[in-house]
Amino acid sequence: FSQTTPCYGIEDFKPTTKNTAAGRAWKASELRNKSFEDLHTLWYVLLKERNMLESTKADLRARGLRMPNPSRFQKVRKSMARIKHVLWEGHLRNEQMKRDQKKGGVPVEAQE
Repeated sequence: FSQTTPCYGIEDFKPTTKNTAAGRAWKASELRNKSFEDLHTLWYVLLKERNMLESTKADLRARGLRMPNPSRFQKVRKSMARIKHVLWEGHLRNEQMKRDQKKGGVPVEAQE
């Protein structure tokens, strides 16, 4: 259950505070420790953030202003790319395990 009040409509794409400080992008090593459900949720949080940033940028550009802290775009984009990479690694790992099982062999990780 969410502790925040739900916003509907355009309010979801506008920043809620004037604070433009942003954290860092997620590291791939951190994302590898997350479950699929956590990665899925994080993906949509980042997608919502990206849409909010794009809406804010368009609004500011229409008024002839610049986007404060434009590095947030890069952090969101990097995090999303890293999520895709981690999910792709998991897919490749699952495919390798399936191939190993079809051959009747022992998985590579168990041989060491």
